[in-house]
Amino acid sequence: MFGVFFGTDQQNWTTYLVVFGVIVVMLLIVWALERLLPSKVHTAAGNALMHAETLFRPSREHVIEAKSTEKKQEDADGDPPRTGS
Repeated sequence: MFGVFFGTDQQNWTTYLVVFGVIVVMLLIVWALERLLPSKVHTAAGNALMHAETLFRPSREHVIEAKSTEKKQEDADGDPPRTGS
């Protein structure tokens, strides 16, 4: 059974190296996309998911209301927007 995972023939090692290489390339692509895409895309996706979550967990609606109220107050005050969360 473990011969499949710990085999010493060349084909197994080649397969493992190819799989490892594919995983590394996928991680590099994800890292590059994280660096290149603006954070507004992530923020918009997070807000959309939070609104969708209220369909299943109504108790989370107060969080959305608090954030929208806070944003309206910041806009009304004329203060620059906060960075971060």
